[in-house]
Amino acid sequence: MRARRKQPITRLKSCKRSNQWLHFTLQRSTTCALGCNPAVYSQYVDHSITSLGRLLREASVLRHAALATVGWLNGNDHKTPRYCSLNQVILLTTDWAKDYWHESKTAKYPGKVSYTQVPDWSNLAASCPLPGLGIYYRGRKNDYSRIPFVYIKINEMTYDPGTGNPYFRFEPVRVSKTQSDRLRAKLPPTCRGLISTIQIEDLLNVLSDIGEEPPDEWLKLPIAGTSQKPSLAWRDYLGNYFLELEGSNLSDREFEDRIASTLTALGFKVTQKGHKKEGAYADGVAIHEDTGIVYDCKNSQNYAPTEDDIRALKQYTSEEMTLNSGKALNGAFIARDFRTQPRQNIFHLPVEALLYLLFVKLSKGNEFNLNPFKLLLKKGGELSRRKIDEYW
Repeated sequence: MRARRKQPITRLKSCKRSNQWLHFTLQRSTTCALGCNPAVYSQYVDHSITSLGRLLREASVLRHAALATVGWLNGNDHKTPRYCSLNQVILLTTDWAKDYWHESKTAKYPGKVSYTQVPDWSNLAASCPLPGLGIYYRGRKNDYSRIPFVYIKINEMTYDPGTGNPYFRFEPVRVSKTQSDRLRAKLPPTCRGLISTIQIEDLLNVLSDIGEEPPDEWLKLPIAGTSQKPSLAWRDYLGNYFLELEGSNLSDREFEDRIASTLTALGFKVTQKGHKKEGAYADGVAIHEDTGIVYDCKNSQNYAPTEDDIRALKQYTSEEMTLNSGKALNGAFIARDFRTQPRQNIFHLPVEALLYLLFVKLSKGNEFNLNPFKLLLKKGGELSRRKIDEYW
C-alpha cells in the first residue's frame, strides 16, 4: 500500500476546533511516526483524545497538544504530554521600573492590594514554583506598556500578616517578543489588574493569538495543587519579632530598634544612635572586627534615597570613621525595599536580605561567620538573597 504523504504542520491552525479534528491530527501523527495504518492504533488515539480534550479546548491549545503528541509517539517516554502539566498562571503587573521583571527579586505590592485577591492563595503558595507573567502597563507616573512582558518563575508567595500585602519572589525565564499592552488587550477584563490568575488553557489561546511561543522551561513548571508536601519556607525559621520588619505596622522607632536587634543577632557589635541620642547622627553603627557600616533606617517601601539623604549619610560616615579609627566603615541605607540602584560607596540593605542572612546563620550554626560581608562591602551594591547564597 502506498504510504500517505505527511501533511504540513502549518495546516493545524486552519483545521476545525473539535475532537474530530484532533482525531484526524493524531491519526496522521501516528501514521507518520510509526508508518502503520492508523486503524491499528484507534484505541490508543481515542484514549489520547479523551485525556487531552478535557484540558485543551481552543484551537491554539489543541495545536500545542498535537505537537506534544507527535513527540510523545516518536520518543521512548510514554508519559503524559508535557503540555498537560500546567493549570494556573499568575499575572503580575507593574509600572515601577522599565526593567522590573528582568531581574530576580521579590515583587511587593503595598497599599490596598491584598493576597486575598488571588483565588486559592494557600494552594498556590504551597505549589511553588509556579509559572507567571511579569507585565508592564501605563500607570499614573510611568508608561511602560510598550515594553515586552516577561515569562517568570514564581518561587515563593508570602504576605504581610499585618496588612495582607502580597509578596512574590520570582526569577525571569525569558523576555517575550510582544509588547505588554498587546497582551493586556487580549486578556479577559478580570485579568488586567495588578495581580490575577488565569487558566493555562485560556492563556495559551491568548499567546497563540499574538504569535507567542512560551519557553519549554516555563511550560514544564508544576501544576498548582499537587500532592507534594511543601518544604518549610525560610521565613518559618524566624519569629514574628523579626518578620514584622517586612510589614508597615511598625513605627519608625520600632523599626530602628528591631533593625539593631537583627544586626546584633547576626554577630555585629551595634551602637544605636538615631532616636537614642540627641543631635544629628546616623541611626546606628554596626561593626565586625575591622569592618562595619554606618547605617540609616528608612521605614518605607520602594525607598529611593534623595540627594539630601545621601549627603547626610556620607557626613555621618565621615564622622564615625574619625571616632572609630582603624575601622573600614561604609555608609548603608536599610529599608523594606529599594526602587533605585545604590550610588558609589553606598550600600543598600533590604530587610528581606537581612532576614534571609539571619536564617542562613541559624541554619549553619557555628559554621557561620561575617567574613563574606567584608567582601560584599568592598564591591558595593545591594545585598540580595542571590548574593547571600553565592557568598555563604
